[in-house]
Amino acid sequence: MAALFADLRHAARGLARSPGFTTVAVLSLALGIGANATIFSLVSAFLLRPLAGASQPAELVRLGLTRRGSGFSAFSLPEYRLIAAETAAFQGVAAFLPSDLTFRIGDTAESGWGEMVSANYFDVLGVRPDVGRTFLPEEDRAPGGNAVTVISHSLWQTRFSARPDAPGQTLHINGKPFTIVGVAPPGFRGAFAGFEMDLWVPLSMQAVVQPVRPELLERMDSRFLMLLARRRAGVAPAQAQAALDTLAARMASEHPETNQEAGIALAPATGLHPAAAQLAGAFLALLMGIVALVLLMACANVAGLLLARGAARRREIAVRIALGAGRWRLLRQLLTESLLLSLAGGGAGVLFAVWATGLLQGFRPPTDVPIALDTSVDPRVLGFTLALTLLTGVVCGLMPAWQATRPDVVPALKGDAPSGKRSRLRSVLVVAQVAVSLVLLVGAGLLVRSLGNAATMSAGFDSSNVFVMTFEPQRIGYSMDRAKAFYEEMAARLATRPDVTGVTYALAVPLGDRGGTIDISLEGQDLTPESRGTAVVRNVVVPGYFETMGIPLAAGRDFSDQDTVQSPGVVIINETFARRFFTGAPPVGKRLHRRNLSIWGDRGPALEIVAVARDIKYRSLGEEPRPAVYLHYPQQEHIGLILHARTTGPPGPAMATGRAIVRQLDPDLPVSDVRIMDEAMAFSLVPARLAGSVLGFAGAVALALAAIGISSVVAYWVSQRTREIGVRMALGAQPRQVLRLVAGQGLRLTLLGIALGLAGTLAAARVLRSILIGVGPADPVTYAGVSVLLVGVALAAALAPAWRAARVDPVVALRHE
Repeated sequence: MAALFADLRHAARGLARSPGFTTVAVLSLALGIGANATIFSLVSAFLLRPLAGASQPAELVRLGLTRRGSGFSAFSLPEYRLIAAETAAFQGVAAFLPSDLTFRIGDTAESGWGEMVSANYFDVLGVRPDVGRTFLPEEDRAPGGNAVTVISHSLWQTRFSARPDAPGQTLHINGKPFTIVGVAPPGFRGAFAGFEMDLWVPLSMQAVVQPVRPELLERMDSRFLMLLARRRAGVAPAQAQAALDTLAARMASEHPETNQEAGIALAPATGLHPAAAQLAGAFLALLMGIVALVLLMACANVAGLLLARGAARRREIAVRIALGAGRWRLLRQLLTESLLLSLAGGGAGVLFAVWATGLLQGFRPPTDVPIALDTSVDPRVLGFTLALTLLTGVVCGLMPAWQATRPDVVPALKGDAPSGKRSRLRSVLVVAQVAVSLVLLVGAGLLVRSLGNAATMSAGFDSSNVFVMTFEPQRIGYSMDRAKAFYEEMAARLATRPDVTGVTYALAVPLGDRGGTIDISLEGQDLTPESRGTAVVRNVVVPGYFETMGIPLAAGRDFSDQDTVQSPGVVIINETFARRFFTGAPPVGKRLHRRNLSIWGDRGPALEIVAVARDIKYRSLGEEPRPAVYLHYPQQEHIGLILHARTTGPPGPAMATGRAIVRQLDPDLPVSDVRIMDEAMAFSLVPARLAGSVLGFAGAVALALAAIGISSVVAYWVSQRTREIGVRMALGAQPRQVLRLVAGQGLRLTLLGIALGLAGTLAAARVLRSILIGVGPADPVTYAGVSVLLVGVALAAALAPAWRAARVDPVVALRHE
């Protein structure tokens, strides 16, 4: 231990004597380690954190149904009851169902999110109320007869001013009165990780809160419930999984029509739900790969600096070897210096991560979904950072230390120049830095060009001066007729404003976060129970939608008020649909079928194609043309629609009028997602913006590190060839020739790095293909621009040492060493 402290003191004194070297090395490592710690905080938040507010979260597990190769899916109510009866492996099994809903306190209705839960939900999670109580067992038995709710701590504070008498107050949920019985503790957000719930109601109230037929809830194949369970003390996950396998086999035997080949999977209750975590995992892996490249560049940079430092200390190390110092002793000393540098860089990196994660906490995608992820630096992130710091110290220091402790003792004591191997090794590291910089900067450049294209690219419709308002009248029990009457009255009143030129409705906003696909088949096409048909983009619209949105009809007519529920079904297709399925034949007048949503292989009613609409962008601006259908609202079962209104000027005043009209028509009906349409469409650009920000930051750091590496290598090259430069100048070489000679050294390394990086860049850029807009992964303009940038930075980095070399005094240079 005494020797270790002696090494630390010696290393600290040595680093303090070289403040320039120490500062550059620590900052390089801080950027690399801090970037990795920041992205790992996202990994922790999405995949590793236990449920907030739950007690002993390590004992909690999620259960999911697996069937025919499907992933982690939901259970039916009868399946939940069978699993809940399994008491050998679990203390309790709780069911929950997240749902968007409406709640009203006083005269103000709001949209929010809640969970319908089994009565033992809070007991299984180990959550105790802050005020009042949770649910009683009997409150989950009588369907529709237990109108009680537990509200979140934040809702209690914001809407009830944290009054202790909140339990007993009335809260209207989806238009129905509920009695508040308790307040959840602070920090508890619910069992659906990543979302912040406003309230919880008993599962027995589902048919009241949601318009669903009670008989459907009792079907074995009506699967909608997510399950959480708490393992009994001493029961390992493998034992619990074995019990679930036995239960799944019994369920398959007793219910072969619904549970054949079905299994029950078990997963830790950490991070997002496994179905969502699988999607997030791929994107997080991409981000971790990007910041790993930044750290590798930082390691290469510091290793190059340590190699140069080791070369400068050749005589010192040779003297110590001549006096009897063993190689292991010297290796330990040099590695101690490297680890001390790395620890300093890691500490600075943690500060950087704290700042960066604070910025991440403020990021919210353009959606009303109550996303709540804690990305702060927690002990898990600190442990990862410490391990990464120690590994970085070894990686950065091992090779330079190995090289430094192998000097030719006699030449080193004489002060002769070192062999070219070390110089070549430093050059290799710089070439690698340039190649990695090219990969990151090209990726950032492609995304920047994509976002630039997004600002000018036509989506196929006119979004200028359009605002949207989302309604969910089905939440408060509206029938189809009542909803239709509300929409008509709302549109009529809003249209009286002189600045409103059109009002229409649709199920989804193009390029927004709603919508979906349906399976269709053409008339005369066979559809077997094993076939879902062909999936196409779907929207539900009202007459006048295409005119208001500026989407031309290439053929046929618009929907009309004569297309009622009693009249034959109608549908409008887009041009891509027509080209793909009706080659050479006019599609207007043809018929197609929408697959029945409840019976496999059963055709829905025939729909006559009455028009062909021009193609637009549906999911992203960079997508290839997709087949799509527009269904007529009165002939569909969808009640919740989004109002689209066009104005002659800024939509702000009309938006305020729209809110006031809703309050007049029905104060129980909330208005959500009120925004200018361009803002609603911004959801499709979230992946490109996020990836562009990360790649842009990583590219900027990589560029700075490459510049430092080039400058240090050229400076070292100049220091080793000072005598040669003096001879050249004594023989008549001009300063500009020396300047060109030295700068050419940095330029050669840069060009070699660019050449080697091109192949890797072409392969890596293909990963971004799905989020690129109007530009391909092999865009020559981006590649050329980044290459020119790298060459310019390389010349600038080499200029300072080249200028010093050009001004050297030949007499002094000839006496060098």
